[in-house]
Amino acid sequence: MKKSLKKFDNIFNCPKCNKTLWQYSILKDGTKVCPNCYQDYLKKENIDEIKNKGYIEETTNKLIDKGLSELVYNFFEKIYSENPKDEEVKKLWKLFKMKYEFEIKYDLFFKIISNIYENHKEEKELESFEKNLLQKVSPVEENQPDDETQPDDENPPSDTGTFCCAVCNKELDKETYEDSMNKFNKALCAEHQGTEPHRNLFFALKDRGIPCEFEAYDGYRHIDIAIHDIKLYIEIGEVLTEINPSQFLADLKKDTFSNQGNYQTKRLNIEFIDDHLNEIADTLKEVYITANAFKQ
Repeated sequence: MKKSLKKFDNIFNCPKCNKTLWQYSILKDGTKVCPNCYQDYLKKENIDEIKNKGYIEETTNKLIDKGLSELVYNFFEKIYSENPKDEEVKKLWKLFKMKYEFEIKYDLFFKIISNIYENHKEEKELESFEKNLLQKVSPVEENQPDDETQPDDENPPSDTGTFCCAVCNKELDKETYEDSMNKFNKALCAEHQGTEPHRNLFFALKDRGIPCEFEAYDGYRHIDIAIHDIKLYIEIGEVLTEINPSQFLADLKKDTFSNQGNYQTKRLNIEFIDDHLNEIADTLKEVYITANAFKQ
């Protein structure tokens, strides 16, 4: 008798087809259904998934063709990264609906804009990478004399026949140009010839036979000093008296870009260089020699 009651307790009626069965499967919403209805459910789910995938791809392409990639990119970079809330997503969804007349399924909207963001972000990274390849100055050869300057075609005059700063493109007079070439092997205006500690460290490294570049460009920013042979960037700044979150994040983004080329960034403050110039230069020379020894 007890055994019969136990079997009876396990019997249930499928809410989909009303069949009375002994076993069941559970849907996502917790509903218990018979195996046949569960298979029908899976087929429908698969069809819906295929439809959604096609809808996402089609809508993504429409928004890109409409020129909204930059808008979506800025949304993630400036708004959503700082305040990742659903209400911010709804604002963007409403903007597309009201201003750009895009009726987009809200349950798929975030997936669509995420695709656009990732695609546009990758495009920007590749553009920066390409720019870096096209503009990056090759390192000075190790066996080249320190005081040897590159021929004038390395720093060609502008279309007007005058020489310009390699950083800001400001026009240079002949005296400034020649003085800059003699000192830095690069055409630089007075503003971009660095601070005194910046220059002192550069000259100290050159005196020790370390091939380095002053105001090197990595495709994203100008580096104070670059030692290309060992993939080292040296940035020189003021003494930090407190942690500045904005500056920290900005430096982190810059360093992340540099790291994509396997460069490491070392930050030195002005006061430290003033007090320990020779020790720093000697240490960097030792690092340079050691790193080159490992490459052989």
